[in-house]
Amino acid sequence: AMAPKMNWDTQRDYTSKFYSCEPCINDYNIQLNYIIKHVNKYTKKAYRDDPTIMAWELANEPRPMRPEANEAYKKWTSSTAAYIKSIDKMHLVTLGAEGVMGTEDVELFKQTHAIAAVDYLTIHIWPKNWGWFSDTSIVAGLPNVIAKTKAYIDQHITIANELKKPLVVEEFGLPRDSHSFDPAHSTNARDTYYSSIFTQLLSSRKTGGVLAGSNFWAFGGTARPIPGQLMWKDGDDMMGDPPQEEQGLNAVFDSDSIWKLITKNTALLK
Repeated sequence: AMAPKMNWDTQRDYTSKFYSCEPCINDYNIQLNYIIKHVNKYTKKAYRDDPTIMAWELANEPRPMRPEANEAYKKWTSSTAAYIKSIDKMHLVTLGAEGVMGTEDVELFKQTHAIAAVDYLTIHIWPKNWGWFSDTSIVAGLPNVIAKTKAYIDQHITIANELKKPLVVEEFGLPRDSHSFDPAHSTNARDTYYSSIFTQLLSSRKTGGVLAGSNFWAFGGTARPIPGQLMWKDGDDMMGDPPQEEQGLNAVFDSDSIWKLITKNTALLK
């Protein structure tokens, strides 16, 4: 018989137990050691000695999941960040967090980024996943999306200023107009959305603010969605969208008009 799938509530309970599971944390640390000390067979350098690596993240979007797990979560983030620093003094360390949307607690986000071993703050912004617009009305919902995005960034700028640490908008994305996955479809709303974030970043850089960088999600390159197939399958090209999401959802392809905007704003940051 097929095993029953966990619902979201059950999964939250299950995931929250990681932070107090000593065997789980031990296995995590073994993998951590393997990656950081791994020697690249091409450069002959260990990753901890590689200057092309900017930073280590504890995880992608680590969440405590339950208030009952908050203390264990704080202990894990603190001890893990300190441990990474003990075996790699060259690279920056951050949690990889989404921001308050992930911790569901402003003070918890602040406390876990206040420790000395954490060098900077990150946030992720996902208007579609967070229900900031309807799937079929991206263009109509864009003003609200931009307003909420600015407010979310500003909220975390305030926290970063309190902690005297830089802030990076580490992930953000928006589907193509009309929620199409076709690379030939327009990206007017996405272009405008990206521009709003770049404008906020440039303003911060000009005034010496804490907002230090941004990374759009994600590079799709020359890969293309397969007509009639929504999800990734083994053997398909990788295009930035994770396997559990529609391929082409947030990917920025090599043919997209937005590259002009990205190139222009990157030049202005130099």
